[in-house]
Amino acid sequence: MEKNSTSDKEKGHFLETCYSFLLVGITGSGKSAVGNSLIGSNSFLSSSSSISVTEDVVCKTATRYGTKISVVDSPGVLDTKVDPDQAKRKSLDEMKKAMSVCPAAGKMALILVLQYGSRFTEQNRLAITILKNIFGEQSLWRSCVVVVTHGDCFHSKYQGSKDFKDWTAEQTGGLGEVFENCGNTCVLFDNDTDDSQHNEKQFRELVACVERLDQSYTKIKFNEAKKSQNRIALEAELPKLKEEFMAELNGINNEIDLLAISSQSLDKIEDLKFR
Repeated sequence: MEKNSTSDKEKGHFLETCYSFLLVGITGSGKSAVGNSLIGSNSFLSSSSSISVTEDVVCKTATRYGTKISVVDSPGVLDTKVDPDQAKRKSLDEMKKAMSVCPAAGKMALILVLQYGSRFTEQNRLAITILKNIFGEQSLWRSCVVVVTHGDCFHSKYQGSKDFKDWTAEQTGGLGEVFENCGNTCVLFDNDTDDSQHNEKQFRELVACVERLDQSYTKIKFNEAKKSQNRIALEAELPKLKEEFMAELNGINNEIDLLAISSQSLDKIEDLKFR
């Protein structure tokens, strides 16, 4: 009996340490590089370019430091290869696909990837708004860990004189709002390090943050955000709908002009007839 009891505990521990990480962020933030750091191999195509190199949703699974993880990567929010309106719809479709490949077992977290040293632009703000609409604003922040990449640049600048958490608390504007909304649940990542101990440290810090999250993100929560998701789809279609409406309106105006010309012609004919 004792042997079976131990086995059950071990099984329960395994289930508790099974995680799914869905990486989200704009193109060039270092999402795919974070995925490679987590998985421990170059499983995701990575580039620092502002042009998206991730073409499709990819899910990879590995066991790292005794913890089973699944990492889902996808093209950046607001893909730079398509026009802004269609990029919104494309992001929604890709997140739907990403959710469909996320394993149901274990705890799932949304990993919002931002780049240290990069200005928080209007594109970042719009990307955050889109993510809130896709995942549901409350669910996003309660199930999100912010990973800040280029940790080597942070350490090089401050040389140990500033703690990362203190730095995040000092941020203002859009970036400060992100840290505040996620409850300062964030981790500094160095994707270029070859130090195995540092790799393990940042991995465990991320897992610890996920463990402290208010809730796991689920497919049910994703479906509950249907209303705001439909808004994205509608906004993406608005330019096309406006163009179609204007074309139809112009057609009606042309017909009215023709009728006016015809009416004037009839008046002239009548004048000639009764002279």
